[in-house]
Amino acid sequence: MNYRHCPHVRQCRPVVYPVHHCVQDNYFVENIDHIHPTHLTIQNHHLLNNYHYFPQTVSQTNGYNEENYYMPQGMEPQGYNWMDAQMQQEQGFMEMPQGQMGSAPSFPMPLQPFNMPEE
Repeated sequence: MNYRHCPHVRQCRPVVYPVHHCVQDNYFVENIDHIHPTHLTIQNHHLLNNYHYFPQTVSQTNGYNEENYYMPQGMEPQGYNWMDAQMQQEQGFMEMPQGQMGSAPSFPMPLQPFNMPEE
């Protein structure tokens, strides 16, 4: 029975056709990590050169002997003006505050020459 052509029927039944099968192809790029572990051992080879030093220290001492020579009175060293030195020293005494005394120049008493005994 053909329902499509039945105008006297208000509602017609639907016509269902066989399933049309369609195929859609999708292509995907996938990255796959392949891990290949590697271990590296670094071997350092050292050559030790041992340099031996023998430092030596030197000490030095100085021994002194003194000899005193007494020149005749009135002589003075060449290039030394005794009077100028004396006046400068006296001016230093005069500038000191009152109540304080400076030390007077001392002249050592003549001594006998001293010689160290020889070893």
